[in-house]
Amino acid sequence: MKSVECSNANVEEWENPDFIRIYDFGDSSPPITIRQNKCEGDTFTHVWPGAVFFGHYMASKEGKALARGKTILELGAGVGLAGISCLVVGGAAKVTLSEVPSALSRGQLVPNVAIARGNRRIHDLQTMSLTMGEHDTIGHAKARDLNVDVVLCSDIFFCKFMQNITSKTLRRLISWNAESSSSQGRTVVWISHVDRYPGSVAEVDSALSSAGFSRTRKVDLSSLERCRALLTQPEYDYLLDVKIWFFEYARTGEGKAVEVSFE
Repeated sequence: MKSVECSNANVEEWENPDFIRIYDFGDSSPPITIRQNKCEGDTFTHVWPGAVFFGHYMASKEGKALARGKTILELGAGVGLAGISCLVVGGAAKVTLSEVPSALSRGQLVPNVAIARGNRRIHDLQTMSLTMGEHDTIGHAKARDLNVDVVLCSDIFFCKFMQNITSKTLRRLISWNAESSSSQGRTVVWISHVDRYPGSVAEVDSALSSAGFSRTRKVDLSSLERCRALLTQPEYDYLLDVKIWFFEYARTGEGKAVEVSFE
């Protein structure tokens, strides 16, 4: 892992990272520097594989077409790679990365945003406190006020508990009353998902369906050339026998289903 100097970023007050990695997604966009800590029980300390594969999708022609000009909120952003790639690689207009208060106070998300903003003079990248579930009414209200085009969930549907609280949060964030003055219109949900165990895709679909969403896009990221190359590397070869997916969901009745494979 290559260490780098974190220039133009005021990160001295944060906990030191255990390592720093540069993610280059192979297109003309600049690489992304991400500070990380070794996993010690917290899910927000390091990059999850779904975020890496999602970043490569953002670098594809199709990914750029989806992200360009969009306003995006990421739930459970962790160290920020997926959301930052939407802006730096995909060409999104504005990205807000949300996390629980403890991740913002002692994790690497805030420093990573400072690095991205400082190194590239990016001003449309911000963080916010948001706890998923049913109790953070203030955070959820602020998130709704963002009027985003996309709510991004990168590799956070990894167990039934997370599927449950994330789907409930999505239902709260995306307005259901089309006649309400606070209605956001057609906000969609993007999910990068590693199919870690049999039936996990069906569980994700069931959780989103129960919250009033239907799948409108299914992309086999494992078939993307740059992702196939990634799977040959020792760090990711344990995923050779599983699928990595990109899903898009919209409120039921909005949008037609599309399936994409790059094979």
